[in-house]
Amino acid sequence: MVTVSFGALGWWDGSSWIDAETEGELPIDGEEDYQVVRLGEVAMTTGGAQTVVCDPLGLIGAELADPELLGEFPGPIGVAISAPWDVQPHLFQEIPDDGSYAGFAAELLSDRGLDVANPQIKQLFRTDLEGDGVNEVLVVAEDVPPNFLMEPGDYSIAFMRKVVDGEVETAVIHETVALDEDDTFAGGHSFGGAGDLNNDGKMELIANSAYFEGFNVTVWEYINDDLGLTMVLETGCGV
Repeated sequence: MVTVSFGALGWWDGSSWIDAETEGELPIDGEEDYQVVRLGEVAMTTGGAQTVVCDPLGLIGAELADPELLGEFPGPIGVAISAPWDVQPHLFQEIPDDGSYAGFAAELLSDRGLDVANPQIKQLFRTDLEGDGVNEVLVVAEDVPPNFLMEPGDYSIAFMRKVVDGEVETAVIHETVALDEDDTFAGGHSFGGAGDLNNDGKMELIANSAYFEGFNVTVWEYINDDLGLTMVLETGCGV
């Protein structure tokens, strides 16, 4: 089972992803061991039996013994998984920006109608989701206020760059761009890490979105070079 402190996301049943909220009952008894995947680190904790979490939404989940291992609002936040296998079998490391990725972010923001000469790079990671020796680069460019109430010109965009058949492809995972006074409700985005959440030897991406009164965690699976990234699990707590 894949979970965070404010709600379970779901699990892999051997052939497909199961959404915890849709299923309504978790495959746990309590006192399971969990591996916590956050950024490039893996830690251990335990969890209790199924309970109701995230008032007032009443989501189902399990109380973790060390929820602080997941990180705190506004993130980045990782996930805990009740799995005995190696959940981070491949590369995941922070890298410096030589200015190139700020340039790539500027191009994406320009495509969305916002001209920023030198976007602020909040996160920059190199990873190998499939373990095939071809690295992906994860980027978050962001300039938003701490209260997430945006003003025109603010932005947060999380994207992945990957070489496919000799060409670089870009997949935007989350984005918030404030173009005018009507765009006052912001989302700050981040990557929580990457881990093999279904024991197939490939790692899934963990992405976060924080906003004024809540938080959201999503899990993305890289299907193949034709289909790219697909969101397979999601949970959130807020109003």
